[in-house]
Amino acid sequence: MKRSRSTKPTKAVKRCDLLSSPANAGKACIVHEIVDRHRRAAPLVACEQWRLFFETGEFDPTADSRIVKMPAGPARDRRTTEITVIKRTVGSAARAQMLRRQVVGQLRSWMSNCVNEFRDIVETSNLDERTRHMLHAVNVRQAWHMLGDVTFGTAKEVVPNEIRRLARRVLKAVMAQHRKPSWTCLSVQLDQREVRLSPTRNATQNGSVTHWLEIVAAGVGKACVPLIGTPPFLVRKGPRANTVQISRSREGRLSFGVVTDVTDACAASRAAYRPKMETLALDFGLTRMFATDLGDLIGRKFLKRLISIDATIQGIARHAQRAGTKLRDCSRYRKHVARMRGFVSTEVNRVFNRIVETHAPSHLLLERLDFSNPALSRRMNRLVQNCGRSSLAAKLVDLVEKFGIASEEVDPAYTSQRCSSCGHVHPSNRNGDHFQCRRCGLTLHADVNAARNIRQRRSLPALDEALLRPGSNVRPLRGRRRTLEVLRQDFERRHPEEHRLRRWSGCRSRGCGPAAYSLHEPLRFAWDEVRRAA
Repeated sequence: MKRSRSTKPTKAVKRCDLLSSPANAGKACIVHEIVDRHRRAAPLVACEQWRLFFETGEFDPTADSRIVKMPAGPARDRRTTEITVIKRTVGSAARAQMLRRQVVGQLRSWMSNCVNEFRDIVETSNLDERTRHMLHAVNVRQAWHMLGDVTFGTAKEVVPNEIRRLARRVLKAVMAQHRKPSWTCLSVQLDQREVRLSPTRNATQNGSVTHWLEIVAAGVGKACVPLIGTPPFLVRKGPRANTVQISRSREGRLSFGVVTDVTDACAASRAAYRPKMETLALDFGLTRMFATDLGDLIGRKFLKRLISIDATIQGIARHAQRAGTKLRDCSRYRKHVARMRGFVSTEVNRVFNRIVETHAPSHLLLERLDFSNPALSRRMNRLVQNCGRSSLAAKLVDLVEKFGIASEEVDPAYTSQRCSSCGHVHPSNRNGDHFQCRRCGLTLHADVNAARNIRQRRSLPALDEALLRPGSNVRPLRGRRRTLEVLRQDFERRHPEEHRLRRWSGCRSRGCGPAAYSLHEPLRFAWDEVRRAA
């Protein structure tokens, strides 16, 4: 299965930069009060939205405005009380509306992950095709708790109640496996109704302050907060939005996210970009971050640096555990984890910037990345995976928006064992960083060979059911088994003369799969064929 990103953004391109502030104690106190009010009111809004979800089947960011359409009765009185408590806690109706939209956005994002997991569970189940179709129809419409009938198919058949009950049970199991969104570290989003951003004119505080943020919060106070612009923020071309995101760290430091509309700047950058090549394939690994199919090895010191950071973090974690301190309360641990995340994000951006500058491709082919390595601890692997995937996804989106470079992910199964020259697959072909094909003798760096396989994987023909080996379709071919069968059929098309000399082995070694193919002593097997024919 391939996943790709389009070459043209379909909506406005915006960037958010976090700016620090040298605000005095009085101004900081007003901002802290706004953050505290939002964090106290967020659980109330979440309870309101969850109740609406289980009653009507959807979240409603305009729940406060729809109360006038409700008939008089206990339900309307309860809703009025909820809205009044939320407004009183936040301080104004405008901030309550901003908070409600923010909470609904996070809840919808969380539910979208549940929708994806629901889909995977149904797709891999042993239910019949019609039942899976009905469950998918309920899941796509998110109609687990929706009132009224749910239809599916071109005939608009109604999903039976027993299927909807089954869908609710599956959803309940999925939701029980994940923690619901937490509001203890919620950032505050304020729009032009309560904030106004303007560049400095005279009061620059020795040139460090570049912008002033005027906050007018009903029930809290008014403050003009100075902001220190970072170099990336100052060079962005585009209008600044009168919307700000206020974040507060565990140490109590305030940061202000300012949004810049860079749609026109990105359009000009895409128009000026001139690709030098059509497609570039990349193989990912922590030892060397990326290897290209052209033979480049980029980011060679990435793993060495991560091992050094891992040793420091592990030492801090052991010391904190011996002292009985939770890691989330250890400032040194959080500081080094933040540095590690910054290093990974910076390295990902540096490597891709170098690839664009050197090769200028119009299309990128990548494997589905796994940010883990046995040389790192379990804690470090978890941290690197979380921040690495998010940094990579953000950078790929940035390449699409800024240069129009599309990216596509392919299945990485057997890319390290397959010869990019003849298509022969065997786990013994690779020995560490050295790759030598047992069939044709091709010798090159293992990561470069994997990158070339990734490039070829895009053009492999689909699985031909008529060419399946006897007994291979006893159970559905999925995942690595299906990929291996596709590679086998491709090898037979490329080398039909060797089909009768090939022995299919049930190799069970790690990474080989249940039915890897290989050429073991072809002359002896050729003699066996001749002897049996005689």
